[in-house]
Amino acid sequence: MSNQINIKQSTSISDKSLNLKVKRKYTDDYLCFGFTWNGNTDCLLPVCIVCGEKLSNEAMSDYPDKALEASFKVAELIAKNMNSHVIGEKLIGPACLAMVETILDNESKDVISKVPLSNNTISHRINKTADDINDIVLEKIKNQKLFSLQIDERSTD
Repeated sequence: MSNQINIKQSTSISDKSLNLKVKRKYTDDYLCFGFTWNGNTDCLLPVCIVCGEKLSNEAMSDYPDKALEASFKVAELIAKNMNSHVIGEKLIGPACLAMVETILDNESKDVISKVPLSNNTISHRINKTADDINDIVLEKIKNQKLFSLQIDERSTD
């Protein structure tokens, strides 16, 4: 009887130790996203080739494309309504989770909970969208021979 207990305890301990930390293996595909690696072969750390910043191994986790797209759409709605960025994590996220849990099921709730809606994430999404719009407008202006610009001179004071 005591042998069975020891075997069960040892397997539960080994299961816990396996789930502690996941190390993602660097692949050459990361180079197309602007990342290379630094460090020894046992613990490769991603490095941005643009700014040289070293990131943690957890930073290389990928978000599902639909969760990323949903995060950008929520950021767009927050920006268009000129709301505080924290509304994503304080109101929109919990409201979506409550609706999905009530109408659908817990599995769907788990999927929705993966959409990143933190204050910093929403701020980064809005800034990225603004930069993309700026780049598109500048590219269109550069490709035109003539253009006109209408400016509203109202003061915001």
